[in-house]
Amino acid sequence: METHSNQHTTPTPNRKKRILIADDDQDLLVLLCRLLQRRGYEVLGLPDATTIVDDMYEVPDLFILDKQMGMFDGLVICDYLRHQEKARHTPIVMISGSDSKAQAKAAGVDYYLEKPLDMDKFLNVVDQYVNRAA
Repeated sequence: METHSNQHTTPTPNRKKRILIADDDQDLLVLLCRLLQRRGYEVLGLPDATTIVDDMYEVPDLFILDKQMGMFDGLVICDYLRHQEKARHTPIVMISGSDSKAQAKAAGVDYYLEKPLDMDKFLNVVDQYVNRAA
């Protein structure tokens, strides 16, 4: 996991792709972080979305948000990100245990995955959107 900085990073050819994951399911968060780190990504895992709202870090190449994180609704966070100049074009993948595809699309989510996650599909979607952001 990485330390936080408030500066926007310009992509460079040698920079690892950054992914920010926010999910209150600690076991799933650790699993996803490890999976993506093994794939060569730099991953920041957050147990809730408070710090996304309070203080935008370096904008990642991809946001992965749980739809429901305690008192935070991932759809509200998505809407917030879509209104932030430096993050508005960053792809957002939402994961959820409920079927909220229509709401997610309306909030600006790029791709929606239902739990339980199919890990092969998850990794393919991540690769697709991170490489699209390049």
